[in-house]
Amino acid sequence: MKLICLAIILWKRKVEGNKVTKFRILILLLSILCLFDSSLSFDWKYDQGYQDERLYLHVATNYTFDQDWCRDWQKNYLRASGLRMNYGSVTTSELLSDFQILINEKIANGWKFHSHFIKYDSRHRNDIIESNFMGLEKSIFSNFSLFALFNPYFDKEKIDSKVGLIVTNSNQKKYLRLSYVFEDFVYDQKNSVSGYTIQNPRRLDWKIRTGGKNWILYSDGQYSRPFKRKFQDRERSPEINWHSRAIDDIITKLYLRPDKNIFIEYRNWFYHFYEAKNFWNPVYNFSYNNNIYQNSLYATFKINKKIDLRYEFHHIYQNSKADGYQNYDYQRGEIFFPDVFVDYTTGRDILTFGYFGTSFKWDKTGKQIDEIDQKGYEDKLIFGWQHIFSSKTKLKLSISHSTTYHGFGGGNIQYMMFF
Repeated sequence: MKLICLAIILWKRKVEGNKVTKFRILILLLSILCLFDSSLSFDWKYDQGYQDERLYLHVATNYTFDQDWCRDWQKNYLRASGLRMNYGSVTTSELLSDFQILINEKIANGWKFHSHFIKYDSRHRNDIIESNFMGLEKSIFSNFSLFALFNPYFDKEKIDSKVGLIVTNSNQKKYLRLSYVFEDFVYDQKNSVSGYTIQNPRRLDWKIRTGGKNWILYSDGQYSRPFKRKFQDRERSPEINWHSRAIDDIITKLYLRPDKNIFIEYRNWFYHFYEAKNFWNPVYNFSYNNNIYQNSLYATFKINKKIDLRYEFHHIYQNSKADGYQNYDYQRGEIFFPDVFVDYTTGRDILTFGYFGTSFKWDKTGKQIDEIDQKGYEDKLIFGWQHIFSSKTKLKLSISHSTTYHGFGGGNIQYMMFF
């Protein structure tokens, strides 16, 4: 708009000394417009939810799977096929989505087909998890197997593959599953934007489940080396000329049963997202880092045959930093206390009543923004109904209401089955 105003002014009035003609003015303005081309401006989605008071209230407590659901899924990961889904309202226009299909099918002596489809989308992460690794496992010894899987995509440059090993006990409830992932392994040959790899993306994935009579240790994670790519043809890649990204995602759980009427779980989650891009127009160059740390403690006490009392404690710390196109430092801390739930069992049905809340504080500072900081407390009431169709099939519905928000506070549906 400023350039347009300048053009009108210069067009209508004489410039000192009459040395600048209208033609030269037009050439000058067009050159400036090309230099600062605004067509490359993009939506900055990396800080989505930063000022959402209930950002972690939903994913940490409101819409998490029950502990026994998680234990069943982990215990049967190598033993059965299954499906689980979890959908919950996080805003008036957005839905937390968690959908997984697991297939373990013996197809010949010592051979098994394995497939694990995942689609997970939530506001607190920078990425959408979407993969469908499938392939064959071959038993080498009674408790030792090798596998090779691939993850197909419509865009061939995104195809991944992984190879690995599995070590289990006799019933496959305890296991070590370790794999090396070749992400986008045909990217250089299949991409259409002249991209070539400077540093290949590589990733280590694992699933571990072990334990004793009164304890279980479980870990599920990925640790990545960032890819680095150059784009040498400006016509085929008119915006970006360099790109790098990596994601680390590690969760560890320790289950304890010190008494037949007491169950305790400690959970640690670490998430790291890194992305950097350079553009032909350096005005838009940026790098972004996001780290989330969560520590949680769950304690369940069986009062009698029908009533369980559950407590949850969560601490979350997030630190994000952007440089370049956006420049800021964001820090957020949350403490969930108290979170209290009562489960009442009647036949195959379980009714849940609960109250949970979080005390939060965040600060956002940067060169291009005024300091933004806020603290407060958000809480919810929840009522849930769970029906156990069989030992292999469960359904749970719940509604929750924020005490500081007038109106419906969110619904949730969860379903899990093995087959």
